[in-house]
Amino acid sequence: MNRYTLFLMLVLTSNYSCAQSNSNCASGEPLATQLEGNLGSPPASNFQHVLCFEVNNDSDVDRYEIAYASVPVQQGLNLLESQIQRLLVVGPNDQVVASSFKTISRWGQPLANNSAPIRWLQVALPAKVLANSINQYALRLYESPLSVLDPFALTFSHKNNQTIITSPLAEFKISADNQQIFDQIEIDHDGDFNNSLETVYLGSINDGPMLVYDNQGTAIQIGGGSHDANAFDRIFTSAFETVSFQTQGVVTIDAVDGFQVLEAGSVKASYQFNGHFSANDGSSLCQTNTTFAFEKFGFSAIVTFYRGLRTFDLDIEFRNECSDAATGPWTDDVVNINHLSWNFGFNQNPNMHWLAADELVLSTPQSINTSRVHQHLGQGEDADWQRYADAHLAQQRVDSRNYYQNATIGIQSASFLTTVQMPHLRFREPQAIEVSGNNLRALLISEPITVGEGKGIWNAMKYDFTPVIMINNPLSDELMAIKQRMQLWLERGLLVKADLLDINIAAVMPSLGTQATSLLKTNYLAWMNLLHDQTVSEDENTPGQWLRNKTFGSQYWPDTGGNDPFGIDVNRPNDSFSGMNYWDPAGIEILEFQRSGEPKWAWELAIPVYRSMVHSAYLNTGRHVFGNRAGVAV
Repeated sequence: MNRYTLFLMLVLTSNYSCAQSNSNCASGEPLATQLEGNLGSPPASNFQHVLCFEVNNDSDVDRYEIAYASVPVQQGLNLLESQIQRLLVVGPNDQVVASSFKTISRWGQPLANNSAPIRWLQVALPAKVLANSINQYALRLYESPLSVLDPFALTFSHKNNQTIITSPLAEFKISADNQQIFDQIEIDHDGDFNNSLETVYLGSINDGPMLVYDNQGTAIQIGGGSHDANAFDRIFTSAFETVSFQTQGVVTIDAVDGFQVLEAGSVKASYQFNGHFSANDGSSLCQTNTTFAFEKFGFSAIVTFYRGLRTFDLDIEFRNECSDAATGPWTDDVVNINHLSWNFGFNQNPNMHWLAADELVLSTPQSINTSRVHQHLGQGEDADWQRYADAHLAQQRVDSRNYYQNATIGIQSASFLTTVQMPHLRFREPQAIEVSGNNLRALLISEPITVGEGKGIWNAMKYDFTPVIMINNPLSDELMAIKQRMQLWLERGLLVKADLLDINIAAVMPSLGTQATSLLKTNYLAWMNLLHDQTVSEDENTPGQWLRNKTFGSQYWPDTGGNDPFGIDVNRPNDSFSGMNYWDPAGIEILEFQRSGEPKWAWELAIPVYRSMVHSAYLNTGRHVFGNRAGVAV
């Protein structure tokens, strides 16, 4: 145990008491309708109080979205998998809130052992939380099976390889062997829920993932159908001096564990697809001196659906799985990637394209000309290096600046305003979102970069379908509201957090103390806030380490910089280097989130850093096992 960890435990355990949780803990803004998730009064039968939890909205706008995270369950409760169907959430105004649950871990046993008691339980529920407010909820375990009905719950059916996810607002058909994921998407277009869903998407070979990489001066394109590379991508005049272009190969879903059901709850459902890009000429193979040749360009896509909403998420990880797992050189298996994207060609007759970036809102009549918001690779040398972003409408540049804080691209048809948005666009360069014809495309790599050995590129996309008939404001205002709402969800989503007393009672970790004040805790929090702001601040007058250290890029942001506190400032990203995260600042901040419930401790550093560790910093070789590489366990 190092001195910093010991100090943390002393601070958090001071003034600890064993007070019991209050079972009448529900408070805050109630859900107004059954559609929102209000399922009426709780059953009159007997129940056991499990714990209290909260959802904190620290933004300046009222929010409604699906909140989820995990809560700890004390071992003595002996909550079993078979009892989950008897769990119920009671929210503000003593009303039952629609909810679903997923077991994350068990006491003393592997997750697969369904007879072992649950240790951490994910709770997902619709939450309407006013600006700068906190809702509180009670989790109950009833003695007998429940008869609470939810007509807006997600339901599931299966036909051959196809899974159908249905609610009154939408129906999604996905197939386990479909590299585009979706066979069909149908969305409610008028809000009357009389089963008159409108088809907005039918599977197409032009959709799904597309990879373009450099192979000795030739750009190899696999997947994704047609795309105008000359419109914006520097494929033909790239840093890799590509001189020719070939379309070949296939995108396949892996035969082993290629399709996985992560959860299928009534409020939240997620499915994972694992696959590879395979070239016909063998240039996609990893040929090392320690193993057999294998396809090195792997990807994973997780699609998530939500109760009561016309939206879905798509999380993507792309991997260079090639690594010889020996000692150096550490760059012999890097790859040069020109382009990585995911395309949806929606089955609509669009009449307008929309672009919104910060205060900029523009539209143009639908055409095959591409509109795009693009965060380029930074430009310039030494002290002249700058971040660079621009916006194009119908392939004409209409605006440029260092970065856009948030942006969305959309298609307007007679029935829907369909949008796509990506988080952290301003940091994880080079990235872009674009619209062309009836296509919405998210580009995880929009300009040539080098992807390291065993490294991954990750990001997420959120697609939303807003019925035009239900829009009362000007469409430009609606688009601005969507842009703000989606960025909050993607970058600062509403999180479930157990009451501090219940966390301590569960004893899943050393006590986190109480909310009582003390001089020690006051000084500790002041130091935590100082270090936090000095890392993440985006204020141009007091920039944090991420800005001063030029921590930008899809394989770098938001890793912490070097350990020299006096050597933070650099002229360009290539002059900076990552530290080894020995003190685990993300872990310290996650503990502070569990103690205080303040979302900044989860979202502003910890969650992005952990995602970067898992996808980029960790040696990621997919299913391949090579033993130990210079002390790095694979």
